[in-house]
Amino acid sequence: MRVEVNNFMGCEKAEVEFNKAALICGMNHQGKSSFLTALSAALTGEAIPLGLKKTDCGMLVKVGSTGASVKVQNDAFETVSINWPKAEISTDGKNPPATTKMAAGLESLVNMKEKERSEFIRELVKCNPTKKDLEEFLGERGCTNEKLINAVWTFIEQDGFEASHKRACDTGRSLKNQWSDVTGEAYGSQKAETWQPIGWNSSLIDLSKETLETQLTAARAELEDMIARQAVDTSKKEEYEQLANERSLMIARQNAKICYDNVKSYEKDVADAEVLIRQLTAKVEEQHCPHCGGLLQIVAGKVTELQEQPDNSARIEILKQKIAEGKEKIKENDSQYLTYTKQVSQIENAFAKLDEINKSSSGNVTPIDIDKKRNQIKQIEDNIKAFEAKTESDRLKNKIKENQLVIDALDMSGIRKKSTEKGLEFFNSNLEDVCSIAGWPKVSISRDMSIELDGRPYVLLSESEKYRVRITLQIAIAKLQKAAVIILDGAEILDKNGKNGLFKTLLQYQITAFIGMMFSDISKVPNMSKFGIKNYWVEKGNFKEIN
Repeated sequence: MRVEVNNFMGCEKAEVEFNKAALICGMNHQGKSSFLTALSAALTGEAIPLGLKKTDCGMLVKVGSTGASVKVQNDAFETVSINWPKAEISTDGKNPPATTKMAAGLESLVNMKEKERSEFIRELVKCNPTKKDLEEFLGERGCTNEKLINAVWTFIEQDGFEASHKRACDTGRSLKNQWSDVTGEAYGSQKAETWQPIGWNSSLIDLSKETLETQLTAARAELEDMIARQAVDTSKKEEYEQLANERSLMIARQNAKICYDNVKSYEKDVADAEVLIRQLTAKVEEQHCPHCGGLLQIVAGKVTELQEQPDNSARIEILKQKIAEGKEKIKENDSQYLTYTKQVSQIENAFAKLDEINKSSSGNVTPIDIDKKRNQIKQIEDNIKAFEAKTESDRLKNKIKENQLVIDALDMSGIRKKSTEKGLEFFNSNLEDVCSIAGWPKVSISRDMSIELDGRPYVLLSESEKYRVRITLQIAIAKLQKAAVIILDGAEILDKNGKNGLFKTLLQYQITAFIGMMFSDISKVPNMSKFGIKNYWVEKGNFKEIN
């Protein structure tokens, strides 16, 4: 691998070439960290490092220079380069040199919150919970809603567990607010189980909204009828009395019958005339007698001697005239029949309405009766409101309970717990391997996601112990990520045994490494060539290979 850095921060010119590892040495403020920062930017694709904005990238260029650059090339001559201040990154080849942010030291588990740390480890060792785990967790608690399970799992696949857990918590708050809007009270799980709206009574338990609405429709119809019965229009009654005349009814019925009989009579006359016309216009069929050879005629199925046919045209015209007149009479009597039957219907209806009015008048409908009916309607309306409030509050209560199961499932103590414990066991075994090779005290992560060294919390460690913990985590993660390169800066904080353990681990894992280490004098840099490690001395931003 070959690395070239020019005019980047404190690094003026560096050409580093090696196979296994490179030890970047020098006194403080000579350009070691600048070199490693440029290298990290190139290998991770972070063209704007150190949390800067793109507009601030000019600060990365060494004072007095117009531009800075880094170029990394692997053994296959594939490259990745960055030029500043434009922060332009370019690559050449199918697999240009690259590494992960963890391996480059840009990110660390020690800077993550417990939940982030848990998520990272599960992803790292590929031991995330499965959809089956979710189904089993919810099923054991009585939730078998397949649609809900599918929706939750879709969110998990899209956004991850932490975001999905937050979504479920937000949904729970929204549902509780809706419950409060319906009930007018602050939500409480015990309160929700027993809450009843004003006006609720046990008689509503076995009813449905449809039944109540049917009752309301019927009561309103009864009220309308009662009001109508109480306020009969006098002019209408007089109109019915004028129409309800027995003699007029008898005459109308008689006239209707006469018209009906006339229609039937005229219909028969027309039919008879039509038959006669068909007979007079029937075609005469001629045929020779088989015995004498004389001409015969067949008329209406009868065989007679052929006779001269009379001229029936005048008679036929008379019959046609009769048919036309008959049809006109039929039409005229039909129209009269409809008029008389309508009169009959109107008179009969008048009698019926009078009878209905008389009965209503005898029904003793009073204003008190109408008020009672109105009160009954209001009671049914109140029952419907109470029923709707109770139904909606129960629906939301059940949704809240169901959603709480989802929250519990996605919480760190839910389906992630078992996976996290399994992932931790595997990850801790990798940490133990690193420590065993390096000869360091045991670094581990506890079930509560706290980082420890020999059982002591990270926050209570010395700076050198913290550094040892960080690079142990970095090496173990780089190994699991199959990172091509690892970058370590500030390694001078390690004592002799610590440094020996670091190099031993890197060589055994065969990880390509860049190690930044402060030395007060070039003569104190150990010769690492026998291990395949090249040493570079940095002074005033310039690099040179030593040993």
